[in-house]
Amino acid sequence: MTVLELSTIGGNGVNLVYSIRVKGTQLMTTKAAALTQFRYNWKVITKQHPKLKGDKVWKREEWSYFTDSLCKQGYITLKQYESWSNPF
Repeated sequence: MTVLELSTIGGNGVNLVYSIRVKGTQLMTTKAAALTQFRYNWKVITKQHPKLKGDKVWKREEWSYFTDSLCKQGYITLKQYESWSNPF
C-alpha cells in the first residue's frame, strides 16, 4: 500500500495537504481517514490563522471544499460524497 500526498487550495486560499491510500492502481479513502487528515489540516490552518479557530461555519465550509476536492479528483465516489454528513 502506498500513501500519496496531495494538496489543494481551500476556500480561504490556504494550501491544504491530505494523504490518500493507494491499493493497487485504485485510489481510495474512507471517511475516517479523510476526517483524520482534515483535522490535521484544520490544526495547521488555525496555527497559521488563529482567528479561524472558533469559526464553526468556516470549518464546515472547509470540510465541504475538502470532500468536494476528494470527489472531483476521484479519491472518493460520488455516492460517498453525497452520503457523508458534515461532522462539524
